[in-house]
Amino acid sequence: TLLPEVKDLKNQFWILLILFVYTAFNSARFSSDGTVRRKTNYLRHSYATSRARYGREISSLATDDLSESLAYSVLMYEQFNRPAWVRLFERLVFPWGSRSLGPMQVKTNSRITDIESVRTGARHLMQLYADALRDGAKKAAVRSLPFDPVKNSSHRQFVTYRVASGYNKDDDYLSGISGMHQQLVDLLYPSLRFS
Repeated sequence: TLLPEVKDLKNQFWILLILFVYTAFNSARFSSDGTVRRKTNYLRHSYATSRARYGREISSLATDDLSESLAYSVLMYEQFNRPAWVRLFERLVFPWGSRSLGPMQVKTNSRITDIESVRTGARHLMQLYADALRDGAKKAAVRSLPFDPVKNSSHRQFVTYRVASGYNKDDDYLSGISGMHQQLVDLLYPSLRFS
């Protein structure tokens, strides 16, 4: 017969209804004010939580607000992309299915705690930061210019990109860290805002 049976129509109806609801929610547009507010609230909450859990490790290694803000940018970006349940799974399959662990996704050969992950990741970031400052100062000195990533946006971008690319070479990672860092500065680091 050309017509489907009644029970098949019920199944097809539910499938169509689910597809319709999915499409409706997927194409729904929310106001930009609401989106900005939710994003801002998320960043503030994530920063406060990260600072409460790992602030001691980061502040003991950071040399200034710029290095601290870069460390929190990497930490928050990694945590967003690797939520707690994913990190738990990675811990379970380590070392067979994963080579990096913890909130800062530190490459390791042995199991480490979240605190050790942040301490190791922050230590690595601070070395990358010091290297970026040194290399930036050398480049600026060739042109007899001062190197100031706090007040000069192109110098800041140089440092941010050097630190991010040293931590993870992926192009999306570089832009993600740069964007996260700028948002953190705008929200929580007034000493680093450009006037």
